[in-house]
Order: sequence, then C-alpha cells, then structure tokens
Amino acid sequence: PSQDMLQLHRATVFGRPRPRAGSGLGRLCQRGYLVDCSKIYLDRSSSGGFVSRARAKIRRGETLELGVVRLLPVEGSRCPLVLPWSGSRWASGSGCLQFYHATSQPEEASAKVVPTGEEQFVVIALRDIEPHEELVRLDETLHSRGFAAQPSAQVSNGAGEESRWIDCSKVEARPDAWGGVGVYATQRISSGELVERGVVQPLPVDGNICQYVFTWSEDRSVWATGSGCSVFYNASLDGSENTSMTRHLEDETFEIFALRDIEKGEELTHLYKSIEWRSCFRELKAIRDDALQRKTLDNERAEFTEYWADHSSPTIETMMLDTDAASIDKLERPEILSQIPSVAGKDVLEPFG
Repeated sequence: PSQDMLQLHRATVFGRPRPRAGSGLGRLCQRGYLVDCSKIYLDRSSSGGFVSRARAKIRRGETLELGVVRLLPVEGSRCPLVLPWSGSRWASGSGCLQFYHATSQPEEASAKVVPTGEEQFVVIALRDIEPHEELVRLDETLHSRGFAAQPSAQVSNGAGEESRWIDCSKVEARPDAWGGVGVYATQRISSGELVERGVVQPLPVDGNICQYVFTWSEDRSVWATGSGCSVFYNASLDGSENTSMTRHLEDETFEIFALRDIEKGEELTHLYKSIEWRSCFRELKAIRDDALQRKTLDNERAEFTEYWADHSSPTIETMMLDTDAASIDKLERPEILSQIPSVAGKDVLEPFG
C-alpha cells in the first residue's frame, strides 16, 4: 500500500520523480521547500497539547506535507511520540508531523509517513480528509512497542485558529553549504519583525548528548523538538546571528524575531542559548570562542590602523600625540635647549631634541 500511495503522490504532485542532490536532501516540492506544512494547522487538544488538522479538504493520495527528520538518541519503546526510521533508529519530524495522533490500526489512520530520502519524508492521505479533521498517522510499530493508540482530540471548526500556533510562511528549509539543512528567508524581514512562530513537543532525550532539541526548562531537565523549520536554524559562531528565539515555557510555544533587517534569500541563524554549558556543543563553543577572539583582535587592529592613518603625517602634533603640541613646544623648547652642554669644537654624530 505504501508503494501505491507513493506512486500516486509522485503522479499528482511532482508529475515525475525529481533528482536528489548529493546530500540526499534535494527532493523538493513545487514551492522549492524541504519543509512544507502549509495544508495543516495546529489546534489545542482537550489534554492541553497540540494536534494537527487539515486546513481544507484533502483527497486520498494527496500530499499532506513534506519534511525532514532529526535522528534522535532515544529508545522507541520508551516514547510513542518518535517515528520509526531506517536501521532501527528513531526520529522526530519537521513541520506539523510531530503533532499527528498515531494508531497501529489501518482503519483508524488517515495518513501515512513515507520516507523519500535518508532523512526526508512525505505524508500521504490514506483516504479523503475533511476540513479541520484531526490527522492520524499510521504507525504499525506502536503495538509491538507496547503503546495503545493515542486518544483523539475534540472536534474543531478551525474558526480563527489556523495561524495562531504555527506560522513559518516567511522561511524555507533547504540544503546548506555544509551538506545539512539550513533555514532561509523567503522575503525581506525587518528588524524586530516575527520570523516564525510555533510549538514544541517535549521528548525523553538527553540534550547534553543530542544537539537537535531545545532546552525547555530553567533547571535544564526538559528537552523538546519544535514545529515548522525551527530545529534547522544553524548557529552563528562569530556573533553575527540575525534572529533570536523567545521561549514561552509553560505554553510550550516559541517566537523567533529578527535582530536586524534580513534580506530575501539570506540564511537565518541564531545563537544557541545553551552553547555555554551543553556538552554536545563543546566543539561549537570552542569554534565560537576562537571566532569571537579573532573578531576582537581584528576590531582592535582596525582601530589602530584607522588611528595611525589619521595621525601619520610628519608634524610635531603627530610626534607628540597632542593637538596642542605647538604651544607645549614653544614653552618647553628653551628649557630643554638650556640643558644641552656646549658642542663648540665637537663633531655631532646625531642631533636630538
């Protein structure tokens, strides 16, 4: 069934399969995104968490969303919220995938996650889905992992809620220069403007050994993955970050704002809040510290260069480093000359004064 759905997906959305980049991250949807969850919105569940819902009617075989996973050092038997991935690995997903309910019963599922690359996926509708319907993904490993189907949320009419919890319309995820994924602006963003908003899902992962989760408590004991493109913002290691995340810990939500004007197509970066103390960031911190030290030295060198460019002319003011040097010289020269012994009848090797 998954192969049938994948072929139907390729025929209806891509037209034909597209080549992948060498990194395995090059299969793009029509808008050019690695992450596209524009057909889905998030809603508060009756339990206080979040669930994914369809914005409009979606036909069987149609793509619900495209995305990228982060492989996590977590045991799937301890957590029903992670997805089974290749090679007995477990992953969290981008976009809204982390907030689908899951079931091991095919008759209860409305969507299926299909890997399309080493760390890429597409979610395909298993049947027609109505507007505002909660999305339930098929996970046939749940039963063997000892988990029951996750309870469904209350029905929503979607009124006024579709953009409240998640908005990543100003950004896109695409392959970066280092073979991974980065986040880039799809439009010009002004300083102080909202770049992205979203929600998080706490996971039983140790953030000291895993880089791909956010610190989500003041005591550094809770870790979470984020919606949209949030987990793909690269770190700035030279002090030039252009975004900053505001965490709302109790609500399990976040907002990312621009620290300066950002041009369309520019990569979005931020300073990882926990780079100072998480052991998994030790190497990044060393690179950051070295880069900042070099930047400080470069700034000092530039200041000295600028100073001497302005004070290198052969004048008495430059020699004495004083703009009032002429007045000082007029007062002090006679006294200094009076202290010089007579040089009458002597050969002077080097004048001074």
